[in-house]
Amino acid sequence: MNTTVLNLDSLAVTEYTTPFTGLSGAYEATADGVFQVGGTTDDGTAITWTAQFGLTLGEKARLQSPRYTYVHCDNSDGMSATVVSTSGSYEYGKPQRHRRASRFTLGRGVRDSYLQMGVKATSLTAITVDTIEFETGASANRRM
Repeated sequence: MNTTVLNLDSLAVTEYTTPFTGLSGAYEATADGVFQVGGTTDDGTAITWTAQFGLTLGEKARLQSPRYTYVHCDNSDGMSATVVSTSGSYEYGKPQRHRRASRFTLGRGVRDSYLQMGVKATSLTAITVDTIEFETGASANRRM
């Protein structure tokens, strides 16, 4: 049986394959013993978080090309953006940063009617994401 944990402050959800019993506060018990939970690592490994979004089929089913991903957060260290199309998956790192906004410039060579966008990060410090915005450009004509 898996254990699902909900953080009421950030509404983040984490699912563990280890069945915890919910001992007290920052401690959990399993058949293997008592463990301290919380923090930015899981058994010494940095926790990677991901958020994936599917874009709707664009205006009149025209081809779209991803342009930018904007992430408004307090810490974008180790963050990358991903674009998934029917032809493959493309990952972009090293965003441009200004205050709390990070901008990923995406490859304009990707053109598809169906695109899925995602953001992931591995950081040893906590990250609070306010908003994530995706900007695409639609083709001006319909070619088959």
